[in-house]
Amino acid sequence: MGWGKDNRFFIYLFFIALVIRLVFALSVKEIWWDAAVYTGMGKYLFSLGNAGLWEHIRPVFLPVILGFAWFAKLNPVIFGKIFEFILNTASLFLFYLLAKHYFTKKAAILASIIFAFSSIILQMTFHVYNEILVLFLILLAIYLFEKEYYFVTGLVIGLAFISKFPAAMFIVPLVFVLLLRLEIKNTGKTITGFLIPAMIFFIFNFLMYGDPLLPLIDGSIVITQVMGCNFLRKFGWTFYFTKLLTENVFHLFAIPGLYLFLRKYRFKQLIPALFLFLPLLYFTQLTCRDYRYLTLFMPFAAMFAGSGMVFVLEKITYYKKLKKSKKNRIFMLITLILLCFSVFQGANFIINKELAKNPEYNVEYLSFLKNKQSIGEVWTSHPNIAIYSDVPIKKIYYTDFNSDASTLFYKYLTVNNHKIQYVFMDNCGGGIMCYPTNERCKSDKNKTIEYLNNNFRTTFSKNYGLCYYRVYENPLFELD
Repeated sequence: MGWGKDNRFFIYLFFIALVIRLVFALSVKEIWWDAAVYTGMGKYLFSLGNAGLWEHIRPVFLPVILGFAWFAKLNPVIFGKIFEFILNTASLFLFYLLAKHYFTKKAAILASIIFAFSSIILQMTFHVYNEILVLFLILLAIYLFEKEYYFVTGLVIGLAFISKFPAAMFIVPLVFVLLLRLEIKNTGKTITGFLIPAMIFFIFNFLMYGDPLLPLIDGSIVITQVMGCNFLRKFGWTFYFTKLLTENVFHLFAIPGLYLFLRKYRFKQLIPALFLFLPLLYFTQLTCRDYRYLTLFMPFAAMFAGSGMVFVLEKITYYKKLKKSKKNRIFMLITLILLCFSVFQGANFIINKELAKNPEYNVEYLSFLKNKQSIGEVWTSHPNIAIYSDVPIKKIYYTDFNSDASTLFYKYLTVNNHKIQYVFMDNCGGGIMCYPTNERCKSDKNKTIEYLNNNFRTTFSKNYGLCYYRVYENPLFELD
């Protein structure tokens, strides 16, 4: 019996998931903040600093990929979306294979439905963020681990680390399992593979900043200060547990799935259990709790949910003393209900969160420098201008717009105004947002805007609701 025939329901599921992704991929157009940063960093790398922007607290793997696309004269955002679309569809296959390996085929089918139509997985597929890349690398690493390619497993986890720093934690459960098996040689292979991309990254940091750990140190500081998740959207410690249920209420069945794992302690299922709990504990203890971090552990919750549903269903049919044919019909009914519910849940989320928006409202502002060459410096409170222009960009927002950042820019502006050609300022991107209690920051921001109004020419100014978007041009420089 061929693989396709034996797994035909998954093939049907895969094509349904593929069609839904294709439909939404053509509709979702908004480019988010981090995607612009990664694109700008890619341009910076491949132009040797003559285009784009740089943030040292960011991982470098995705910027390298996008920068290479830009260097090859491709649109980096479109390339990034296609690239992540491919990774997402590949992740569906990897997820199903792993779920079937660790659990049963029935559990793998149910888990795959939950995973395939997860709201956050769907949403991240349409934005060039590192979540989908890291998710794919994690699933690939586990798959390679089970195939006993230990060196390559470590290498893939190393790539995940330089794609998203917390992904380094996933080397821990793999090494732990190998040590439990007393496989010292294979442990060494896995760690060696991990260290290769990690060491290249550390050497790069040393050459770039003189400190191999600077991005990790500063990144850990910034994550405690970012206003978005620490103030505006601050959530309690139950955030991820609640989100798992709002993602799909069938995640509740992970409880009996985990109960079954703990009761019989199935060593085979230790890896998905560790890959669920380790990132869940790590991200829960952070004060910055973001919905998209769910992508790193939700797949494993889905696996246990699939196992729990099969366990509960088997218990019910056992006590009802049903025949095998009737059991199969009930399973198919439950599968169909789960599929319809999950598809509706995921599609409805994208329609309300993505398609209901107007992504074009600030494009005129962000693309102001498109096809223009800057003579002087360009400063911005929003990184998305790196999407539309290849000029070198300096950041007003970096890394956290607090009293120090606002004061430094104001001082630089007043002393070096002859160097600056353009300043992009908007109040809704979040780049120049001060904490309500930080009076010095607000004072310096107001002085900055007043100075720009008095000494620069306002060449672009538009409002959208309560948001303003302005481009200030230094009259010392001639217009293109």
